[in-house]
Amino acid sequence: MYVDVKRRLFSSTPHDNFKRFVELVYERAPDLVFDLEKKTLLCNCITLKHGHDEALFIGRGSPIEIIEIKGSKTFPLVDVGSYVHRKDKICYVVTRKQEVRVIKSPVDGIVFYIGEVFSEIGQALYIIIVGEDNVIKLTRTP
Repeated sequence: MYVDVKRRLFSSTPHDNFKRFVELVYERAPDLVFDLEKKTLLCNCITLKHGHDEALFIGRGSPIEIIEIKGSKTFPLVDVGSYVHRKDKICYVVTRKQEVRVIKSPVDGIVFYIGEVFSEIGQALYIIIVGEDNVIKLTRTP
């Protein structure tokens, strides 16, 4: 992907003065992109809003809210690019005891990432929320 943050544009093909971004496997993002302890981004990041000609850019070092959700089954109620308010419902979880739990957002912001992570311990769903002031919305070039 190629990006011009100043003009708030992105493209799938090279353009003059656009910076090239490398695509990562989505499930690897928590290990490579997010500092889970400091709750910040390790590099400049872009994510595409599914089904839209819009992308979200967030700069390295930006603070993020990390919500780790574990359960037998998870059902996100938000998409990447959704604006959420504190205490909005963002996910349902079915526990191993077949109880349904509601996960609410602890902050106001924009959903930047939703992804499952698999490990030896099991699987977890991560939802990353970023403050609106730290997000630059990009439009696809014509």
